[in-house]
Amino acid sequence: MKEKATKQVLPIVAILSVTLIFACTQKETESFYDNGQALKEVYYKTDGDKKEITKVIYYYRNGLPESITRYSNSKKHGKVESFYANGKTASSEKYNNGELHGECHYYNENGMPLYTAEYNNGLSHGEWKFFDENGKLVNTQHYQNGKLVEQN
Repeated sequence: MKEKATKQVLPIVAILSVTLIFACTQKETESFYDNGQALKEVYYKTDGDKKEITKVIYYYRNGLPESITRYSNSKKHGKVESFYANGKTASSEKYNNGELHGECHYYNENGMPLYTAEYNNGLSHGEWKFFDENGKLVNTQHYQNGKLVEQN
């Protein structure tokens, strides 16, 4: 009997939890182009009177996103992306507590890789790869704690 009641209550708890999370997130469109298209949207998490930015999206005049930046505790955190006006990805970076951390990718307007980079707490760390305009690997560099240690 107790097991059956638990199985019935769990879905209700899950739905209420998701509802509370989304109910506390607000979106404000702060700027517009003269054509009415949003220029900037800011997403907030609210807790009483406290308002914390969780995401900012900038748009091109054509409505496609120019950049999407995620925040935690007022610092860049998680995936940060920028785009060309044609919609293709220009960069994809990872942040941890306001510093680049992890693998980052940068592309040309045709979607071909320009370079990839690795960071550790804001410092160049690991392998960086550089590509020509056709996406062919042309150079590799290795960093350790912000210092170049090897180049191929």
